[in-house]
Amino acid sequence: DNEGGLSRVFRFSADFLGFDGHFPGYPILPAVAQVLAAQLLAETTLQADMRLQAVENAKFLLQIRPAEDVTVRCRLRPRGENVQVDAKVHGEQGVAASFTLQFSPERPE
Repeated sequence: DNEGGLSRVFRFSADFLGFDGHFPGYPILPAVAQVLAAQLLAETTLQADMRLQAVENAKFLLQIRPAEDVTVRCRLRPRGENVQVDAKVHGEQGVAASFTLQFSPERPE
């Protein structure tokens, strides 16, 4: 992707566990699944043990249905040892969600 951005296409089939109960007869992809898809993309790229600290400025605008192509785009912005990830989730109808993830290094306990 341009300007240091990341992009990945996901497709959640009708039997994806996240659709169970969300909602019966009219399944839509839960917001938490959208956030986790962005987190997966960011963590795969960072290749470091990072801990999600916050989800900020979350806006969920469009419903995503089973078997839709879902494109997740992320831009990583280092903040010292922390990383901010600006994410957009695109469904087949347009921008379905946008949010910012805040990560910090995983610290051994």
